[in-house]
Amino acid sequence: MVALFLFTGRDKGIHAAIIRPWYQSFTAAWVAGHIPYGRNQIEAQIKAGMEQGVEEYLLWNTKGIYPVEK
Repeated sequence: MVALFLFTGRDKGIHAAIIRPWYQSFTAAWVAGHIPYGRNQIEAQIKAGMEQGVEEYLLWNTKGIYPVEK
């Protein structure tokens, strides 16, 4: 609800907090039934955020490893 209010307010010229979410960028192999994370899963999170008006984000990797794909 708060996020929805902030985005709605921004559309009306109200200065509101900027939401900058952390997106998962690793496979949580220690969790039963985990989802292998790769480029497609990361891009899906970014796309979903952009569809909701999120313009900035951070990637989170538990090992601090952020591979660059060419």
